[in-house]
Amino acid sequence: MPRSSPGSSEGAGLAAVAEMRARVFSTNACDAIPGCPIKIETFLPRMWSAVAKGFIPQAEGEQLQEGLLRGFKLGVDPNLMAGHRWFQNYPSATTTGRTGVAAAIAKRVNGGKTLSLGPMVDGLAHAVRSTFTASCIFPLGAAAKALLPGQTPDQLEWRPTSDHTRTGLNAATDMTGLRFALTALEEISWFFSTDHFMRVSDVADAFPNLPLHPDVWPFFFFRFFGAPDSDAEHLYLNTCADFGAAGTPGTFHLFYVRGVCQMARAEQVLTLPMAVYVDDNCLMGPCRERVDAEMLSFQAWALDVVGLVFKVAKDRVAARQQLALGFVWDSTTLTRTIDE
Repeated sequence: MPRSSPGSSEGAGLAAVAEMRARVFSTNACDAIPGCPIKIETFLPRMWSAVAKGFIPQAEGEQLQEGLLRGFKLGVDPNLMAGHRWFQNYPSATTTGRTGVAAAIAKRVNGGKTLSLGPMVDGLAHAVRSTFTASCIFPLGAAAKALLPGQTPDQLEWRPTSDHTRTGLNAATDMTGLRFALTALEEISWFFSTDHFMRVSDVADAFPNLPLHPDVWPFFFFRFFGAPDSDAEHLYLNTCADFGAAGTPGTFHLFYVRGVCQMARAEQVLTLPMAVYVDDNCLMGPCRERVDAEMLSFQAWALDVVGLVFKVAKDRVAARQQLALGFVWDSTTLTRTIDE
């Protein structure tokens, strides 16, 4: 929680944070945070309609509404966070994966999901400590992305990782209601029966679609080089979720699988079985044309009603032999093989 609103002497960056926080509570998180694409004005009425039809439990509807109005806390109890825990980045981010990490940060900043607060100088550091009773600067790492077909090892790409375990944020997370089983493999095995077709589609951005509650913002600071040719660090703040907090997968599962997908079923946009593995969607059915048409209808509906975008360019159209979740599934031979 902030001690006070930062004044002009504390820098324009923290003043922008205070202004955005005020907008969240005067309007809502979806409209106040530029990087949140969720259309709360259409989402909430359709969600409550799904609740009334029995597709979404009342308690989960209330959780979703609170998260969209004020931001999601990801199960974090801010009262368990004390002091200022600031860490340096790992060499994987600052050396090996520097270019990829910089590009990913720039994408988040340009997309309004992360705020750039300016050079990490003594004045800004003092302002952060003065503004917040507790804060974290989590260490960034970098992980290699899987090589795409046709790519060689020298074309390996890197993406940033957020270590919220080291800062203590994950230890301050209550996972009640956020744990869930990944059952997509079993569901595909069950539904992808003889002569069925499967179409695969991914939600774009996934976790960063979720707005964060202002009370947890102080624990989502990180620093990185402000320019490709400079070693001077800037301070950044995630206002939308990232991929390192323990409660993020469960919160996204609540939002997408138990929320969005159930809303689509309540409106009969989704009628075929669909296995979901985090943000990977595997829609299955006995008719190729119907599977393709239903996925396209669901994507259009999700954009219009929710604001979600899918990686349409990476869609794999309905087929009896389909690559999904690292396996090649064949509904004719009823076999599953590892993708080479």
